[in-house]
Amino acid sequence: GKAEKDLSLYMKLAPNNLYCITTKSGRCITVTEDHNMVVLRGGVVTAAKSDEVSVGECIPVPHVLPEPAHPTSEIDVFALLKDVPRMYVAGCSALIHENLHILRAHAIDARYDAYLLQYSRTRRIPLTYFLKVLRVIGLTYKQVMTKYEIRIGSLRHATEGTSVPALLSITPEFMRLLGYIVSEGTITHRYVIISQTDKETHADIAHCLRSLGWNYFNRKTEGSFVIASRVQVMLINMLGACGKSAYKRVPQFIFNASNILCAEFIRAYFEGDGGV
Repeated sequence: GKAEKDLSLYMKLAPNNLYCITTKSGRCITVTEDHNMVVLRGGVVTAAKSDEVSVGECIPVPHVLPEPAHPTSEIDVFALLKDVPRMYVAGCSALIHENLHILRAHAIDARYDAYLLQYSRTRRIPLTYFLKVLRVIGLTYKQVMTKYEIRIGSLRHATEGTSVPALLSITPEFMRLLGYIVSEGTITHRYVIISQTDKETHADIAHCLRSLGWNYFNRKTEGSFVIASRVQVMLINMLGACGKSAYKRVPQFIFNASNILCAEFIRAYFEGDGGV
């Protein structure tokens, strides 16, 4: 059934031998033999496979893992992309319609004023023009986002999978996708490629992308995931998950996310790089 099919996205066959590592204080963890552990040897912190760790060795563990006082749960996509050229706003037609008489009485921007009627229906509005419209109406974009379901896209006309919410909820799937991108991704200003051949991980990446409603396609040769929608590519870049492997960084907001969400990012990162 469907439930079994979805469940398979999260399951991985375990090897025959597992190692249970227990500390003197009673903490324990069950891992595979090739899992990387951090140990203290000769006063130096180093990495060792689980089957190489001996009784009596020191393993650094935190006494507590405090939650942030105010964990980040949403990303202000509007603020991140407001200065990026050729971005469009969807979901504001009702706002334009309600204030059409006010807007028509002002010279806002000669390039777009003639399209106000279309913007009050279904046509996406250029983000830069939308900011000018808000100033005329006397609202901030944050006030608007609390009332309307605003989305940001890079195409004039609505196309499924090519926009993101102006206020993006940070979900486990989004965190795992970032983990896969940081560990296995190639990021440019035109596309993001995630290379992964492991069957279970490949399925989970597809699940994360579908959960977010993001467009993607798989390369025929090796099955890599390609994200080419400009708004999504620019979002990844603006979050800071960009650059070549030696220079890629963890997006800054993750350091203030909840422990549960951070664990999702780390889980996906280690599925990709699998190293310390």
